[in-house]
Amino acid sequence: MGDNTKNLKTRIWEFLKLFIPLALVLVAFVGFLANGKAKGENERLKADERNLVQVEKHVCETDLAAHVADAAFLASAVSLLLPKGDSTDLANLKIANIFYDFAKRCNVYSQLRILDEFGIERLRVNCQPGSITFASTKELQTKTHSEYFLHGLSIEPGAVYVSPIELNRESGRLEVPFNPTLRLASPITDPQGRTTGLVVLNFKGSALFDRMRQAAGYSSGQILLVNNEGYWLIGPDPSLEWGHSIPERMAHNFSAIHPRAWSRIQKQSQGQFITDGGLFTFASLRIQNRPKSYVVIRTGASGAPIIISLVPESELAAPWTGQVVFGTVFSLLVLAIVCWFWAQSRVTRQTIEENLRNRDNMLTAVSLSTRDAIVEIDCHDKILFWSKAAEDMFGYTEEEARQGRFHELIAPEQYHEAIAKGMDRFAQTGRGVVFGGRSEFTVKRKDGSELSVEVEVVPLLDGGHWRAVGGLRDITKRKLAEKRLREMATTDALTGLANRRFFTELAQAEINRTNRYGGPVSMIMFDVDRFKKVNDTFGHDVGDEVLKALCQTAAKNIRDVDLLGRIGGEEFAVLLPETGSGAAAEVAERLRAAVEKATAHTTAGEIGFTISLGVTTCGGEQADLAKMLKTADDAMYQAKNDGRNLVRVA
Repeated sequence: MGDNTKNLKTRIWEFLKLFIPLALVLVAFVGFLANGKAKGENERLKADERNLVQVEKHVCETDLAAHVADAAFLASAVSLLLPKGDSTDLANLKIANIFYDFAKRCNVYSQLRILDEFGIERLRVNCQPGSITFASTKELQTKTHSEYFLHGLSIEPGAVYVSPIELNRESGRLEVPFNPTLRLASPITDPQGRTTGLVVLNFKGSALFDRMRQAAGYSSGQILLVNNEGYWLIGPDPSLEWGHSIPERMAHNFSAIHPRAWSRIQKQSQGQFITDGGLFTFASLRIQNRPKSYVVIRTGASGAPIIISLVPESELAAPWTGQVVFGTVFSLLVLAIVCWFWAQSRVTRQTIEENLRNRDNMLTAVSLSTRDAIVEIDCHDKILFWSKAAEDMFGYTEEEARQGRFHELIAPEQYHEAIAKGMDRFAQTGRGVVFGGRSEFTVKRKDGSELSVEVEVVPLLDGGHWRAVGGLRDITKRKLAEKRLREMATTDALTGLANRRFFTELAQAEINRTNRYGGPVSMIMFDVDRFKKVNDTFGHDVGDEVLKALCQTAAKNIRDVDLLGRIGGEEFAVLLPETGSGAAAEVAERLRAAVEKATAHTTAGEIGFTISLGVTTCGGEQADLAKMLKTADDAMYQAKNDGRNLVRVA
């Protein structure tokens, strides 16, 4: 009786193990037939929305980072121009000219201001479409209690404070039509390093908002922007926006309409999920401090705005085929009968399969754990364990590896002496620079090739002797991708030259060096004569080929130490370190002649072209990048006015 009961329970158990998975497969298969296409479309939709949000996030953050650099640059320029002993002269003619030229070239700012240390405006440039004006003395205001003034005055020199995006107010009243504004503030210092004021740039948020609204055309739903309190900056209806600034709109906000979604969005910086409101894809805008950048970024306590893509639930729901329910029930009944008779034969085989599954699970776990190279060494750098992944990564078999010392096998020779000292310290104390976190190194393989690895090492004390176990992961592809991203951020895509921002950064560093140690420095500005005619006649593709040919010719006629960059459409600049006026003029004339003789091999045939060049030199006095660029630019336009294909020295 007992055996029969046990056998029955076993059959029932085996029946359930057979029937339930197969029934689930059957139901899933029927559901797949009904929903397969809709599911695939939904997955593509999710991927599209993720890509769209990430692209918008990247574009916005890159754009804002450039404007942060503008604020830091202007603050540095004003600090350099302050007369010694007179740190209150924040609105002298040189500074005013720089602000005017900057406003003329950059049309993304509504105002450029200088505040003194008491929050009083000393200079304000008002930028309207087609009009750039200086505010009169009577129009200058006091911003002592402004949030951006208080934060900006408290940060270190060289840093930039980025305010939240808010509606601009003039004389305490909202500006109409609404003017979304983001303020960038950077300290001004006198020659003694004391903070004497701020440069404040009012960035037009409407440019950022317009681009996001255009991006909505590529979304299956809506592209929204909210602040960290859940108020609309870009909402489903303009009448619901800016509730944190307009009291009558406060009740209509994202957090009130979508409370479940908002509670999830607040917990992480980016993500994607589905609630009863639809598909939400989001990412917070953050301007991070960049490695090796001289600009330190500080943001407001109110947090970063959040980009949200919302696809309504109606766009996600796939139709369910109710007509197959009866057929599914009938199929499940037949399946139950088959599984009941099959269960008996499964009892013995199930034991074998269970053992096989356990072994497979163990092998799978080992395989996953050895994705990285695992190495164990003693305190004398002898290898105790060498995993299969280590063999594949470095090319040494375990037998070969055990015959040598670990760091002599993989470390470049120039580091062997330092590593030997580190191993002596490890043998005595169990400590070393690689413990306590992840480190990145360049190592070598058996064939002499190099690769980048990420290393995490744990020290172990065994019988009074130290040993170490480490995991090494090949990150060569990641490092190459990072290098490519750096090149994309600093290089002009068409010509391969330094782009405007990178050229300005390198040129400023060279000028700082020149100002520190003395010596001359020269600047050449040039562009293609009648380039518009080339584009209008042959098209922009041919125009691009002409620019490439120009860059190739220019690179051959300057020194390796000279800095060549593309700073505009067809406008280029060359910084010549340690070069006086005469030598710079000779370089410019040589470059002009070389271009005149060269031709561009284009799809439209051989095209000849010329350039006009302007040259300026600073020798003995403190060089200023903005002034040199403007002076060389003025000289270049003088060359154009005098007939083109000429060099003019300012």
